[in-house]
Amino acid sequence: MVWYCRTPCLSRSFCMHPEAAIFFLNIFSLLSSPPKAHDPGFVMATTPTVVTANGRHTVYSPLPTPWPMNSDCASRTYRQSDEGPILAWDPYFGMNIDSGAATCFPEAVTSWWFQTVSQATSIALGPTFECPQLYTAAQTLLEAGGVQHVFCCPSDYSFNVPQPNRPVFPSQCLSMATPGQTITYESLTIGTNGAIAKRTTSVVSSAEVTIWAVPVNGYNFPASSTSVSNTGATVSPTATATSEIPGSTTTEQVRGATGGSNQSSGRPLSTTVGASVGAVVAVLVLVGGVFMWWRRRGRSRTVNELEGQPYVEPPSSYGRKFELPAEVIPEHKHELSSDGINIQRTIHEMPANREKG
Repeated sequence: MVWYCRTPCLSRSFCMHPEAAIFFLNIFSLLSSPPKAHDPGFVMATTPTVVTANGRHTVYSPLPTPWPMNSDCASRTYRQSDEGPILAWDPYFGMNIDSGAATCFPEAVTSWWFQTVSQATSIALGPTFECPQLYTAAQTLLEAGGVQHVFCCPSDYSFNVPQPNRPVFPSQCLSMATPGQTITYESLTIGTNGAIAKRTTSVVSSAEVTIWAVPVNGYNFPASSTSVSNTGATVSPTATATSEIPGSTTTEQVRGATGGSNQSSGRPLSTTVGASVGAVVAVLVLVGGVFMWWRRRGRSRTVNELEGQPYVEPPSSYGRKFELPAEVIPEHKHELSSDGINIQRTIHEMPANREKG
């Protein structure tokens, strides 16, 4: 029998049994990282599940393993009518431009991304979810009942803002093309018979150009969740909060209107610790906010409005068209000016601009 000791084993009273060592290692691993999709405490689903929330049906399509992707999928970028931003990792490319790119995403992701508000049944990814192969989990929110909401971006893209609901424009993931960089994309002309694509090579001129990527977001449900075990079960609305640290993701539990007594059963130890730490951080942030308000009371400050706000059209049957200022010189290889997008104020009215880093 092998015994684990911090010092030479002079007596078994100073040593650790192998099973005890494994137990403490598992506890340490649980505390140092959030639960994963394949943890025993989470559902392992392989077939769609129907859940009813507030009278609306939602079909959860599971992605239990990372969807395999070819590296060529990263180069499937396009720009509509030489206007607006450049889009990448979009299921639209495989549906309307090149059918060879249709395998970049599973059918469930394509259906999830192109769903409309008028649909009788909503589509979500879960109750077992992992990011596609060339995506990474940029942020994870822990919702009431122990449900994980995972936000995924392509591995070489930066996380901008979470988009929990289907957006009009994909502003969750972005990449910045710097001056002098060469970009190759499909320039689209939308006609009555569909989109006509023209291969275009451009050189970024004096300002950076933003390339936006379609996110892939999904849910992981705990094994004890009645919303998964019982088809058609009612799910109450939940609130979420998050505290981000560069290079890592911290999740925080926010109790719903039903109270915390029913939610605490079966909660992972890491969730309890994270909730306690998050509560302390929230109090400190609140105190700091009151202090800053007190210091700035009486001061008058004029905030200048940003110029060049773009006009965004509703999505059409041929894809999403965005009238943003851009210039492309009509040559096979030409200079590409900035797309004029203010990352935060244009899409979500947030003050800071995040670059890839």
